Amino acid sequence: MERLDKKVAVVTGGGRGIGRSIARALAYKGTDIAIIGRNSETLAATESIIRAESVSNVVAVTGDVTQPNVVQAFGEAVQRELGQVNILINNAVGWSSESFFEMDEVGLNEMIDPTIKGTIWVSRAFWDDLKQSQPGYMVNITTLGARFGRSNANPAYVAAKFGLAGLTDSLRRLAIKDGIRVTEILPGSVASEFDIDTEDSVVEAQHGTLRMPPREIAEAVVYAVTRTNSGMVEEIRISSTGDWFEDYFHY
Repeated sequence: MERLDKKVAVVTGGGRGIGRSIARALAYKGTDIAIIGRNSETLAATESIIRAESVSNVVAVTGDVTQPNVVQAFGEAVQRELGQVNILINNAVGWSSESFFEMDEVGLNEMIDPTIKGTIWVSRAFWDDLKQSQPGYMVNITTLGARFGRSNANPAYVAAKFGLAGLTDSLRRLAIKDGIRVTEILPGSVASEFDIDTEDSVVEAQHGTLRMPPREIAEAVVYAVTRTNSGMVEEIRISSTGDWFEDYFHY
């Protein structure tokens, strides 16, 4: 598997969980990293971790990817500090603690907008960079729930991820003529409070085998963006054993 020296990657929702693990994994392979998210503290923590364990340059911007002007400013900062972007990871996701029947309009927008609008604005902002990379790589993180409605997830969340899956498929068809490879990664249940180098035994001690560490998703991303120019990974599904047990108990 090739290294990614002199490449530049953008990771949305890069402050913690899956996003942090992806950023760290790409930095380990030699990539310069730009991350954006709404929590300045977690972004700063991720930046500090990457600087401590790699020689990669890092740009961390606090911002909301649902706002086009914020995304534009982020793009300008990345171009100024790191140069042309070769890899884009759309990982930002909306969430609400309210149930499906309790959500108001604000909660619904909070659930859907980062996942759909955020991916659209960010993809458009870095499209020309990816096009010039030949090939450029875009990886969108959805969920296994984007293939079938999960009984243990808020239907609005599932709807947002279904929408992102459709958007990803359409972007793949649009992007191929521009030399951009688009991959969808569909994780199952992830113990997102754990990071990439957490021992599996630590995750299993808290969650058993019901959830997997974010490292599993990060490694899939690295695999997708280190293929030969003639290959494209369309999608990678990664379920935890807990997902299968959940299915078992429904039958």
